[in-house]
Amino acid sequence: VQVLQNLLKQKANPMKIMHYISEHIPENIWITKIEIKQNTFLLEGNALDYESIGKFVDALNLATFFNKTAKLGDYRTKQSTDNSTRLEAFSISARIERYE
Repeated sequence: VQVLQNLLKQKANPMKIMHYISEHIPENIWITKIEIKQNTFLLEGNALDYESIGKFVDALNLATFFNKTAKLGDYRTKQSTDNSTRLEAFSISARIERYE
C-alpha cells in the first residue's frame, strides 16, 4: 500500500491545471504557449491590457497547484500584425506544488 501511495504522489497529470486555467483566464487574454517541465510551469500570451494580466496572475496564485508561486516575468507592448491594436505580450512562471 505504501508503494502505491508513493506512486500516486508522483503522478503528474496536468489535466486539472489546464482546466483551472481555462476557467480563470480573463476574456481578453489568449495563450500562445504553455510548457510544463518537471515542476516548472511557463505560460506565454497576449492581452489587450495590463489589468487583465494582473488579474490572471492573482487567479493563478489562488490555485492550490501553484501555492502562490505564479509571477509575471517578461512583458512588453507590441503592435498587432494589422497595426491597429496594441497588445501586451507577457510570460508567467510558477512552481507546481501539486497536481491534484
